[in-house]
Amino acid sequence: MSLRRGKMVKYCSECGAELKVNANFCDNCSSQIKTGISNKKIAVIAIISIIIIAVLSILLVWYSGFFNNLDDLGYSNSEYGFGFNPPAGWTKDTSGTLGVIVIFYSPINDDFSENINVIRDVLPIGISLSSFVDIGVDQCYNLYTDFSLISSNPRTVNGMNAYEIVYTYNQGIYELLGKQVVVEKNSELILLTYTAEIEDYNVYFSEFEQSVNSLKIV
Repeated sequence: MSLRRGKMVKYCSECGAELKVNANFCDNCSSQIKTGISNKKIAVIAIISIIIIAVLSILLVWYSGFFNNLDDLGYSNSEYGFGFNPPAGWTKDTSGTLGVIVIFYSPINDDFSENINVIRDVLPIGISLSSFVDIGVDQCYNLYTDFSLISSNPRTVNGMNAYEIVYTYNQGIYELLGKQVVVEKNSELILLTYTAEIEDYNVYFSEFEQSVNSLKIV
């Protein structure tokens, strides 16, 4: 191989004749032109590619298992495939009242105990998460006494789409303030709701947010 007037010239490795550009066979001896990459190099590249694919597959399995593991959470539900860390010292109620999967009550022994309840739902086909929340808010005006929506905003929870609403309503003699976070993954919905008397709302608000941010849906 040599240069001639800026052009690279190749010669047949068998007979030494000059080769035409991009020729596959020598015009002089009909020998097949050898490429720059040997079969040995091709085999090495193939082996390296297989090793890289295997390592990436192992990492993918590990990554999936790590983030789908619910065993490290304070509360998990294998039936519905979710879990989170409830506030420490709160009492758990799994009686299933009114379709609620679980309720956690604060340790403060007031007439009304701050609580976090969790329900599960499914996002209907063709309905966005924001529309689902809007429909729920409209129903609340009929379900709760003096219901008033304070805010409604999108958010994310551990990379999952979510929506939160903050509202007030009356329950008998109690004036309550609530926050509900609706988290969606593959059309599965987990709704976490924190409710407290208005004057006590901030007592456990940060604990509720920590619980929300620990949520995993598998």
